[in-house]
Parts: sequence; structure tokens; C-alpha cells
Amino acid sequence: LLKLLNEEQPTLIVSTFPLASAAISLLKEKGMTDLPAATVITDHSDHSYWIHPSTDLYLVGSEGVRAALQRKGVADHKIAVTGIPVRPSYSQHDNKDRLREKLALALDAFVVLVMGGGCGIIDKSFIEQMQSDSFPPNVQFVIVCGRNVKLLYRLREALGDRDNVILTGFMEGIHEWMASADVLITKPGGLTTSEALALQLPMLLLEPRLGQEKDNADYLIQAGVAYLCQIDNLQDQLQRLVQQPSLLEEMREKAGLCRQQDSARHAVMQILSMQSDTQEEKWVCSLQQYA
Repeated sequence: LLKLLNEEQPTLIVSTFPLASAAISLLKEKGMTDLPAATVITDHSDHSYWIHPSTDLYLVGSEGVRAALQRKGVADHKIAVTGIPVRPSYSQHDNKDRLREKLALALDAFVVLVMGGGCGIIDKSFIEQMQSDSFPPNVQFVIVCGRNVKLLYRLREALGDRDNVILTGFMEGIHEWMASADVLITKPGGLTTSEALALQLPMLLLEPRLGQEKDNADYLIQAGVAYLCQIDNLQDQLQRLVQQPSLLEEMREKAGLCRQQDSARHAVMQILSMQSDTQEEKWVCSLQQYA
């Protein structure tokens, strides 16, 4: 890491990974670098593996995380609530009907987007549920397998003949599919759920296992934008949402209240504030040119 810093000669360091934050903090403690160091916490969590003594700035997703960091001894001036950074395209709400026409989705379908297949949420039990005929007739599933090619082939063998299932691997423009959906089924990872929040997309969260995923699930459920869902009651959960459109609308409204618009830009501006005014002006000009 020190060799990399010497080669790249950065002005400051931004980490989105806990172990990288720990390593930079250790180098600073040993006097081997004095670069300003910012950490972007990409979960709604105050897990101790994010917190290190020589980190100069923490960018967090919510006021709850700010308060939790303060309780663990992090000074308030070292914390900025920016939201978890997501691409600006997730803050641009296109017309849903127009997007569905573009993506060949029925305008009157109840579209269920399933993401996280590459991380193990799609297993034998999930496939068995999908093979059932007990789902409401207007439900349309879009299952994204990411880069898990083996899973995509497996699902094509099991579900390829079903008219209500669209199967796909990694694809660009996933924000358009999210904006077209009525509900997202996913594991409660910080980035995917933040993208859904930005698009005011209600969520069903499957079986959080890791500590930070449980923290994310707790935050989203308390905010009223998601429900926990076990595989064996998936049909009941979807039936409830299909039959109660007011419940989905309430979830979308609550997502609008807690989402952070332009989170990536707010994060960048907080990072720039770590530098002198002259350096900041130079970086802003470069950022505007890039944008």
C-alpha cells in the first residue's frame, strides 16, 4: 500500500472498504504518510471494523449512523451525513410507462425485480417457489444473475419456459429496470438498497446473514420502506402487496422522506472540503469538466 501511495502521489485518500481504512490509519499512526483520509461507510452500520483512530472524515448514510459513531467516541466534526453514494442516474426519475415500453414489460404487470443472485439468495428453495403456479397472474419476475453464469444457465433450465419470468445476467442500465419495477427482492446490501431508496422502490429483504446486512435491514424496516421475507412465504408477501396498492404507495412515500438526493455529489463536496480553498477550486473545475 505504501508503494502504491509513493507511485500515485495522491492528494488525499478515500476508502470504501474497512480493511483499506484500517491499513491507511496504521500507516498514518506509524508516521509513514500524513495524507488526509476519508472513509465512506457503505452500510447503515457503526460496526467497529469501519472505525480507526487516524481517519479524518467519515461519510455516512444517515443521522442514525452519525449518532452511533459519536457514541463510539468519534468526534462530530469528523462525521458528515451525505447518504450512501450512488450514481446520479438513480436520482433521475423517468416515466415508468415509457421505461416499461422500452424494456418490453407489460404496462399493467406487477413487476418483481430479483437481484443478488450472484451472492447466493437464489437457491433450490427459491427455484421451487418460482416453479409454483400460486403467484398472482399479473406478476412478472425479472431475475438478474449478475456475473454468475452458472446460475443463469441453471435458472434457464428450471424456469426458461415460463412466460412470467425474465432471466438475465449482468447488464448496463440496471437503474431503468429498478425504476420500472413495483418491488425489489434482494439481500440488504448497502449499495443496492441505497439505489432502491433513491428510486423510491419498495423492498423485500431476504434472510440477512452478515452483521452489516442485519443493520441495513433494521434501518430499512424501521424506515418503513422494506419488509423481511423468508423464501417459504414469498407468495403470501407478494399477494399482500398486489392486493394492497396503498401499502406500496406508503412505502414509496417513506422512501422519499429518507433518501439522500445527489449523495455522490454531497460526498465529493465533503471530501473537497478537506483541502485548502485553492485546491478545492481546482478540483471543482476538474469535476465540472468531467461531469
